[in-house]
Amino acid sequence: MDGRRSVGPVGLDPTARTPNPSGPQQIDMDQTTLDGDDISDLRAEYDSKVHTRLPERARAEDGWPIQLDHCFARVVLDNVFEDEWYSHVNGRPAYEHLSTEELAAAIDLADRMLDGGPQVAAELNERSLGWRGSTA
Repeated sequence: MDGRRSVGPVGLDPTARTPNPSGPQQIDMDQTTLDGDDISDLRAEYDSKVHTRLPERARAEDGWPIQLDHCFARVVLDNVFEDEWYSHVNGRPAYEHLSTEELAAAIDLADRMLDGGPQVAAELNERSLGWRGSTA
């Protein structure tokens, strides 16, 4: 989850317990695990690296095997699970349903690509495609 949820069909604000005439709203909610860890910063870091920084860098430099954010997400998440990620994550977007440890591993993989550039991205992409029975 992204820390927001609908307050329901009648637009009831659960904190005020009064009807909201404008209908359902999104309310910011805590992004805390069951263990009490706030993972908001980890989610924001993953989002920034996978959906912004990696695609921007890939578009700016030659030799990257992938350039789109969803491709970087696939590569990162497949490598976290060493399998097709959607066999291990229930819910979309996937990064909002990862544990603290999974998010940390995903960020480490994104950092490896940012540090290692196209060569590391190509290696991780090949692994991802291999788990999917595809080739680049």
